[in-house]
Amino acid sequence: MALIPALFDATATVSHFYAVSMSNVAYMVAVKRTSLLFGVVYGFLLFGERHMRERIFGALLMFAGFVIIDLTA
Repeated sequence: MALIPALFDATATVSHFYAVSMSNVAYMVAVKRTSLLFGVVYGFLLFGERHMRERIFGALLMFAGFVIIDLTA
């Protein structure tokens, strides 16, 4: 049963390093950070998590902080 999550994790790791070798690291990480927003939405839609407004606000705040750091670096 643990094989499926392990395969997804291995695929994510290989994809990460492949993307780093192909592009600018800052741009690749910026795209990767959008997964934070998808995770919040999936939690609401698939798992029925509550307090969606607070979760989206927190995710957007963290993403905005990353964008500001990325733009000023």
